[in-house]
Amino acid sequence: MNLRWTALLVSKYMCHRTRIEVVLSGGEDGLAVETAPCKMKAEAVTEMFLKDYLDEKFCVSFQCKDELRLAYGENFANAAKTFWELIRNANAVDRLYGVGVNHKLFISF
Repeated sequence: MNLRWTALLVSKYMCHRTRIEVVLSGGEDGLAVETAPCKMKAEAVTEMFLKDYLDEKFCVSFQCKDELRLAYGENFANAAKTFWELIRNANAVDRLYGVGVNHKLFISF
């Protein structure tokens, strides 16, 4: 499969819908949504994809301030667990490309 990735900065739940739809209409195989600085924003974009983009594969990356906390100070492990539970409970594991971490010392997917 030829994967072409397009990254979008997540700042508010609804403001990127038009951009997401334009990107996906171009035939992308998936979408990398980055960089969620807090648990709430990661949940919002995940719920949007699970509800409104049923056939699209995606990944979400978290912005971390250090090895334990998101940019807004929340525990990264708890946020990642909540993200995973949303995916699992929606039976959408096959739609998930991955979970990413952006930090000044490392970037990983």
